[in-house]
Amino acid sequence: MASARPGADYNLRILRSLAIYIEEHKGAEKLAQVCRAGGVIPEYIDGRSFWVSSSQFESILIATRALVATDDEFKQACSYKMAESYGAMRFVLRAASPGLVFKQSLSTYHLVSRVGKHEVLKSSRTSMEARFTADTPPHRLVCLCKGAQVVAMPTLWGLPPANLEEEGCVGLGDRACVWRLRW
Repeated sequence: MASARPGADYNLRILRSLAIYIEEHKGAEKLAQVCRAGGVIPEYIDGRSFWVSSSQFESILIATRALVATDDEFKQACSYKMAESYGAMRFVLRAASPGLVFKQSLSTYHLVSRVGKHEVLKSSRTSMEARFTADTPPHRLVCLCKGAQVVAMPTLWGLPPANLEEEGCVGLGDRACVWRLRW
């Protein structure tokens, strides 16, 4: 994996599902428009390793939200065809349990983002409580996007989406995002 350059905060692989959704539902030109808002080209959101600043990442999310009717459609876009966006990695993930993958993804989040700190507060075989804090809070859309992807994760095992209870959001000015997940 290519390392992030100074000032780069997010790996665009996080937005692979979103890019697939936009291209399939809104068209290639709309995807190009959304990418231009973040100063990138669509080919950068290919699931590989292209890093952008928080500002660029948030601009892509803001432009996407402007294309869709509701927050629910935005969240759907962020987790659209998640298994496809993971590629062959989904088969590796399926060798573990959803709980293990959730915990591992939080401990390795630095591989796709330099923004904030994640920690597991409690976990069981079918639930987890986690907290996210950040010195510079991200836009609320970042939290909605991450939450949508977390909710969709159990679908990689053929399970229904997780239930997410959100207590606070740094994107809304709270000190931390606290998520309670059940799957």
